[in-house]
Amino acid sequence: MGNFNQVSYLMFAAFTMGLALKSYFEFNNQLISRELKSNWAWSLLFLVLSNMGYAIGAMGFHVFLLFGNVFLIFALLKMGLFFRIIHGTITSSLMKWMKWIIFVFTLIYSLLLIEHSVYFWRFYLVSIAIVLLTLWHLDEIVSALKKEITLHLTAIFFLKVVLLMVAFIRIMTAQDIFDDTVHYVYQESLQGLFARLMLSGINLATFVLVGGYISEKILLGERNLVAQLNDTIVQLKTVTHEKDEVQQLLDERECLISSLVKAEKMAETSALSASIAHELSQPLCAIQLNAQSLQFLMHEPKSQEIKEVILNRIIADNQRASDIIVSLKQLFTSSGGQYEKVSLDQLVAKIGVIVMPIAKMNSITIHYSLNAPDEVDLCVGELQQVIMNLCTNAIHALENVNHNEKKIRIQTEQTSNSLRLMVIDNGTGVPDTLGNTIFDLMKTSKSEGLGLGLWLSRHIVKRHGGTLYYENQSDGGVAFIMELPALRDCANTIS
Repeated sequence: MGNFNQVSYLMFAAFTMGLALKSYFEFNNQLISRELKSNWAWSLLFLVLSNMGYAIGAMGFHVFLLFGNVFLIFALLKMGLFFRIIHGTITSSLMKWMKWIIFVFTLIYSLLLIEHSVYFWRFYLVSIAIVLLTLWHLDEIVSALKKEITLHLTAIFFLKVVLLMVAFIRIMTAQDIFDDTVHYVYQESLQGLFARLMLSGINLATFVLVGGYISEKILLGERNLVAQLNDTIVQLKTVTHEKDEVQQLLDERECLISSLVKAEKMAETSALSASIAHELSQPLCAIQLNAQSLQFLMHEPKSQEIKEVILNRIIADNQRASDIIVSLKQLFTSSGGQYEKVSLDQLVAKIGVIVMPIAKMNSITIHYSLNAPDEVDLCVGELQQVIMNLCTNAIHALENVNHNEKKIRIQTEQTSNSLRLMVIDNGTGVPDTLGNTIFDLMKTSKSEGLGLGLWLSRHIVKRHGGTLYYENQSDGGVAFIMELPALRDCANTIS
């Protein structure tokens, strides 16, 4: 059990560190509150240190369990300050209370650890601290929601409620902590391990949603700037023929659009985080159960065939989780304007792994007909964004449709000098009243939409010399069609 604790917490630490580094590069130069960025960054750092402390403590270095728990309290306090900044200001009295909380918690836990007190005292100390800080988070989030209601803040609120319920259930049902053989956290029963992993996973999902909230704020601010720049360009074209001024504004507009592409990509992936987390939890739980079965059969000489079957299942589940993580990594690390040798079918397959979880949650079947296998020069980062937007739009179009069979067809075609992608759903189609205005900036048919996705997608496709349009289907639904030139041996970047 100790080894599993080490691996689990090291995995959480690595994932949190990756999230912190990605967020640093995404938000470092963005015009958002410095206090907001600072408290979120510190909270992420303390969570990384906490998971590393738990992992090292499970190796027998028990003083690191103290560090792990203290850094966890630091992380939760910094997260509370983040929520406070959204709707108010940080007062000096609040900072004094935080210092006292850290001091008292560290003192009590250190004394209990030094005196080798029974484990349940340390268990209740940490559990009660988590519950109280979570209640504080909920109070701050409610105050923030009174100021502004956003999808990400609402999702964070419900995640915190789930975390609170899990913590209460663990406190009320914990029996193993009274066992004389349990002296440290990594010696808890399987039920205790599962509860702690759930709490760590919920905390990590909260950080992903917080990143999405920051991206949403950046999106809204930059969307207004782009709209203002568009108005200024129109006025300059009608009033003056000063080419240099117009060109300067156009360059600024392109820089803002590039930032919007990055922010839109992160916002869409954050919206998918719950379904992606659900999809990841299935192979991870299967790996755990199969590993326990294999452990049970380790000393059974006549069960070699069963062991091989279990090992093959573990490898398959591990590959399934790896495919999702690799697809997400490639989506975020693809350079915006760089061409790469890749086929259109490969891009569709990578995005399919990411959108499949939310399609399953909405009982939507995705059918593929991929006929563009030849590698050509494509701008991977930007075209992945277009494909992801078209797929998520098709899923949203079917969410509230009362069909017996909700389907999405994704087709690709290739000729010697062109590529074609079609994303077809069997929903209600695009209303005639909207027409081509769905490609306009800030035009959306969704109540929670920002009116950016299709506008950005068409802009990207046009920049690559292609077209993006839609056709309502005679039997219901709509087909969004992207046509691109098939480039070979092109320049390294888009001009």
